[in-house]
Amino acid sequence: MSCTVMLYRVYAVADNIDLAGVENILSRDGRVSRLKLSRINPKSIAIRNAPLTVELPRQTVHIGDRQFPADARARLYDFGVCSLMLAVKLPEDTQYEEICRLAEQTGVESVPEQPFREPLEELLEVVVPAISGAHHWDFCEDLVVYAFTGWDEKWDPVPLILGDCQKVSADTRREVLNKRFSYSDDFVLLGWDSAVVYEPDMSQDIPDLLAFANAQLIELRHYDHALDSKIDEMYDTIAEAGRKPSFRRYKDYRRIRMDMLELLADMANITSRIRNALQITEDIYYARVYNAYQQILRTRDWQSNIERKAAVVQNTYNMLSEEVVTARGELLEIIIIVLILTEVVMGVINLWH
Repeated sequence: MSCTVMLYRVYAVADNIDLAGVENILSRDGRVSRLKLSRINPKSIAIRNAPLTVELPRQTVHIGDRQFPADARARLYDFGVCSLMLAVKLPEDTQYEEICRLAEQTGVESVPEQPFREPLEELLEVVVPAISGAHHWDFCEDLVVYAFTGWDEKWDPVPLILGDCQKVSADTRREVLNKRFSYSDDFVLLGWDSAVVYEPDMSQDIPDLLAFANAQLIELRHYDHALDSKIDEMYDTIAEAGRKPSFRRYKDYRRIRMDMLELLADMANITSRIRNALQITEDIYYARVYNAYQQILRTRDWQSNIERKAAVVQNTYNMLSEEVVTARGELLEIIIIVLILTEVVMGVINLWH
């Protein structure tokens, strides 16, 4: 039996990453390749701009009071996300009970950040010419995949998913096991931030799909957070403009409307890029796993949240547009009245003369 523990940390690092530019920078040492799923017909999946995989130097990972050598790999996504994966191949004689105990110590709070952050910082420093809109890593998503090439049906996968060796209720067990999918003699069991994958031939396809879903989620989370800040800033700007004299107020309103149009265009662009980054068209098994994991992550809820905020921006834009149009109408009425009065006064003056 072989077990590899794959530890993922996923970060939103920039607005855009030019993957072709990264390839040009790193291609000399042969460390880069494009994501390609091995067990699926290429016609069954559409990846808009396949992420770039970069092999990194080996790292040392501390799990609990033990340390393990780990193969390291980064994956860059064109929508500004980078994931780090550390693969810890456990010794062949590792007992399943020991793996379950390790699972209690593989969460984001337990595994140090250093073996993830340091290689990522070094990589980003090298490829900085291909990055636009770099920003702080406000938060991260993490995922642990327990990949087995052999499986004993007497083993209980629930402790791996929950990261807890304690006995759980029947309801909890049923809820966990409800997210189990199988194609032939393999299976995948999904949790929020963990998964158990049994693949006799050690295919990387399922872990790659799960990591892709996490990359989409972190970008939506980052953009949702940035959108909150933008909307708060927009309301503050509108309130400040409202305290100014009419002429300056409506001039500011026109500028704010242009900013809103740009924001709406950005929102439409980013949500489209994330939604269309990966589409599985024909492979039923991979589609079920990918869609089920997106449901667990509530990816569509995040998309809906962004769409609701876009509607708020659109409504505010419409309100400002109506106010600007009304102000223009009132200004035209005043001009017309002034012209009429001018004509009357000129007529009276002409009569006097």
